[in-house]
Amino acid sequence: MRWGEVVGGIMLLLLAVFALVQSVFLQLWAYGGPGPGLFPFVLGVLLAPMSLVYLGSALRRVLRDQREKAVPTGAAEGAEPVLWGKVAGYVVCMTGFALGLNIFGTWPTMGAAVFLLLAVVERTGWVRSLVFALLFVFCSYLLFARFLAVPLPSGTIW
Repeated sequence: MRWGEVVGGIMLLLLAVFALVQSVFLQLWAYGGPGPGLFPFVLGVLLAPMSLVYLGSALRRVLRDQREKAVPTGAAEGAEPVLWGKVAGYVVCMTGFALGLNIFGTWPTMGAAVFLLLAVVERTGWVRSLVFALLFVFCSYLLFARFLAVPLPSGTIW
């Protein structure tokens, strides 16, 4: 059956709700401009309906398979297997990013998340991962802090 797709849709919906709730705590609008919570809020607003559409589609396929009594025994032909280790790595890394944002601040947390995703989850080389993470943080800093002047969480430690 396609219960994995249903669970995936539910997880995406929960992630959207989590992003919406957490972004409200970061201020959506501050000092006459966008606050640090606006971007996560917009992403949550976009992800919620998309996850509902995906969940509805998955539920329709499950119900159709049950009606037809033609329940597939494995993955569809030509489909690649789900790499659950990578999925778990992404979930852990993004959860750590969300939790570490207010503690360590935006830039160190972003750099650590990108580095860990590339080096550990995607198994890119350590040097390449570090260089890309630093460039990613630098470009994000230029875009959000300097060009757009968006106030982002500074953290309690950093």
